[in-house]
Amino acid sequence: MLRQFRWLFALFALSGFAGIIYEALWSHYLKLFLGHAAYAQAAVLVLFMGGLSGGALLASRVARSGTDPLLIYAAVEIAIGILALSFHPVYVATIAAVQTWLPALNPRSITLVKFAISGALVLPQALLLGATFPLMATGILRRTSQQAGSDIAGLYFLNSLGAAVGVLATTFVLKPWLGLPGTLQLAGTLNFAVAMGVIGWWRLTVPASTNTDSPEQVSGQPLGRVLLLVAGLTGASSFIYEIVWIRMLSMVLGGTTHSFEIMLFTFIFGLALGGWWIRRSIDTLRSPLTNLALIQLAMAVFALTSLAFYDFSFDALALTLTALARTTSGYVVFMFVGVVLAMMIMLPTTICAGMALPIITKRLYSSADGERAVGWVYAANTSGAIVAVVFTQFVLIPAVGLRASLIVGAVIDLLLGVWLLQAAGRDHLGRKVWGAAFGTFAGIALQCFEFDPRKIASGVFRSGVSRLADDIHVDFLRDGKTATVAVFTRDASHRVIATNGKPDASMELNRERPATIDEATQVLSGVLPLAANPSAKAVAVIGIGSGMTTHVLLQSPHIERIDTIEIEAAMVEGARLFLPHVAVTFSDPRSRLVLDDARSYFAANQRHYDIIISEPSNPWVSGVAGLFTREFYRQVGHTLTPSGVFAQWMELYEISPPLVASVFRALSAEFKTIRLYEMGDGNLLLLAYPQVTPLESFEAAITNPGLIPLLRRIGIETAADLSARYVAEGSLLAPLFWSYQIRANSDFYPVLDEEAPKARFVRASATVLTDLTRTPWPLREMLGGEPLHTEGVSDASAARYRTNRYLRDAREVESQLIDPRSSGNAAVLGGSAQRELAFLLAARTECGFDAGYAAWRDAFVTTVSRVVPALDSAAGVRVLGRLGNHACAKTPRGAEWLAFYFAIARRDTQALGAATLRVLAQDPAVLAAYPSLLVGALLLDHANTEHLSEAKQILATLSPELRTTTENNLLIRLLHARLDPHE
Repeated sequence: MLRQFRWLFALFALSGFAGIIYEALWSHYLKLFLGHAAYAQAAVLVLFMGGLSGGALLASRVARSGTDPLLIYAAVEIAIGILALSFHPVYVATIAAVQTWLPALNPRSITLVKFAISGALVLPQALLLGATFPLMATGILRRTSQQAGSDIAGLYFLNSLGAAVGVLATTFVLKPWLGLPGTLQLAGTLNFAVAMGVIGWWRLTVPASTNTDSPEQVSGQPLGRVLLLVAGLTGASSFIYEIVWIRMLSMVLGGTTHSFEIMLFTFIFGLALGGWWIRRSIDTLRSPLTNLALIQLAMAVFALTSLAFYDFSFDALALTLTALARTTSGYVVFMFVGVVLAMMIMLPTTICAGMALPIITKRLYSSADGERAVGWVYAANTSGAIVAVVFTQFVLIPAVGLRASLIVGAVIDLLLGVWLLQAAGRDHLGRKVWGAAFGTFAGIALQCFEFDPRKIASGVFRSGVSRLADDIHVDFLRDGKTATVAVFTRDASHRVIATNGKPDASMELNRERPATIDEATQVLSGVLPLAANPSAKAVAVIGIGSGMTTHVLLQSPHIERIDTIEIEAAMVEGARLFLPHVAVTFSDPRSRLVLDDARSYFAANQRHYDIIISEPSNPWVSGVAGLFTREFYRQVGHTLTPSGVFAQWMELYEISPPLVASVFRALSAEFKTIRLYEMGDGNLLLLAYPQVTPLESFEAAITNPGLIPLLRRIGIETAADLSARYVAEGSLLAPLFWSYQIRANSDFYPVLDEEAPKARFVRASATVLTDLTRTPWPLREMLGGEPLHTEGVSDASAARYRTNRYLRDAREVESQLIDPRSSGNAAVLGGSAQRELAFLLAARTECGFDAGYAAWRDAFVTTVSRVVPALDSAAGVRVLGRLGNHACAKTPRGAEWLAFYFAIARRDTQALGAATLRVLAQDPAVLAAYPSLLVGALLLDHANTEHLSEAKQILATLSPELRTTTENNLLIRLLHARLDPHE
């Protein structure tokens, strides 16, 4: 590029940076309105690419006027900035107005109207964006004819480079920092800055000249028709590659927003490198058409070669994960390795694609079409991309799969290359290249004809294992419109359904074997809402999984209709492999399977539901976090009947407590009553009500004939077994969630979408939230909540659930202590628990020296901490009275421990605070052994602020490791937040 134009090139790179922000954010905004279904995703791309194409054509007409294109360009940048600053408020107002009358339309009209409204929101700015490249290129080319090709390629390079950097900046910096509205405002400000920079440059330089045209023909055909068709077809093949590669790599890197963005960065970066590579030689090419032909042939070969690299990428990532620490810095390395793998697969082909368009533009610019060709080529290329988006997503991938779709793109490039050779008059070379290319094509295609199903289903990004074991059979593998769905079976009967390698549900098909954890989650996801609203008639279930939750709900005779809303048709097909255990889901006339996005479906229908259950995939999966936002919960509230209940499944594994807090804040903003239920290890169900509602009763559920066998299979035999799943009221935990400096997850500040992928990688956990029922103090009751109940908890449930086991064991210890002659059911206690109990019951006349006292103290604290909090006050006092007969309990130090637990048994927080200080005074060294127990006891004395300062002083005396452990204890954090919410 000439030195005098460097300022313009830099500004155009900044324009590319801003432009990609719009594409990324418009996609997010429009998916909120259109939904995340396949047609919606395609609609976003079609609108954006259609706007670019139309804008390029308009620019080619404007370029013929006498006005300097750079001035028009500056005006366009200003207009883009104005529209960017106004987009968010206009969007919010428009959607709010539309939602009031949209349900009155029939479904077909709704789709068309929503698409038209989306077009009205996006197309004006997209048209302007499409005009920027032709106007900037024409403005520069009118000022120099020395190196037109180099300038065109340089503009492609810098604009694409700016866009590539913009992809990373938007995802990892701007959206987390500014949210969607703030990021849009920043992009609009950048457009203003670009416009001012161009105007400043224009005022300091000479005016542009008028370009002249010279006619030229190629092989007897008009140059324009040949090359514009090539531009369109190469745009189509490139977008086929992009869509297929992104889908393929989702199974390697995970289907997160971060993974998607690094794939997009790699694709655009490859285009930029292609422009940079060709810019030095483009003006001296002896036969541009021959070079273009060879580039197209190379694209075909490189695209096919990417299949071999793809197979290798599973092993490469598995090896990387074995070496990485699951830390924040490890996540950075994981992302970097993802970029490297994506580059191995994409870069060779995309570099070729980046070279093709500048050559076509330069060749046409030098023809009779002149500067108008810049806009025409851009329009043709984006038009081809539009066709590819729709055809690939709706027809190609569902019909033939990802691999064959990639081969279709390679065939397009192969045929283009041969055709161009013949058009350039190189028939002899064309025949030779045809033979060589076809041989290469056939060899690679045959060598890599099949994806390894065990690699596709491995979920290497989570498991670190690149391939499922040979004894695992892949029963089903289907590339759907939005995801690749696999069903596989291990140990002959343990069946799993997975989306893009991530398991979404599992089931043990052999009823002689224990149920899986997922079975308990799916059954309780249906049973708990039914218990909350036993007379429910209309139900909606978001996400089919294995079909079990819908199957459970249909056991209620009161239900008249269930809509199971699933976005991916392949998931429905895969769920059929769990028959006959989910037979009712597919056979009951009350059951309707709806293939749609949940938000879109609710918005388009006036139907109201008594129960809505949301059990989508994990929120780190791209798009799923939109089902955990405040705006979605508001929509759910409007869709529920006044007495309805909303059930939100939420994982507590692979997610951090602050992110759970973000979801809770979003949910609590729209619902008056929230209750937390533990469904199994790492799974939580939030029951949310529009009104204040009493605690659920489980008698009807436990006596339902259809539910009894399903519940017994997951270890639930009594109403007490179900009651033990209750964790707490949301209001009790609210101070904890509000103590985190984090926003409520929302559509426009998507905290979960941005942070959940990292939490997944570092294996964050919030499972301690369910420990509220298993604390060394009866915490829930002492904070004003429901007391625990040990009566009626079955051995079957105790064998499966920690809280149920905790309650059953407390009852057993009480039995042995109160009646020493009764052995009770001692076998149910663990060996260590039974030994500690026997030690405490042993007749002792002397406590012994410090070692003897320490042994008693440890056994006493361990045993009593897991017994007394689970018992009612009277039973707890009786147990302590029995244990007080030990000689060590009668020593001064032992007596203070006994008083400490008597205060706990009586739920006397004031006495507990005083007893804690006496324990510490008698035995200061005990703080290092039980820091959380003692600090928490002081904090429970919430009426005495002096004890808060005592707790802080105690923390200050701990070692750094103990202090960190204690301060990070969520239960301690909860107590501190309730006592001192402003700190």
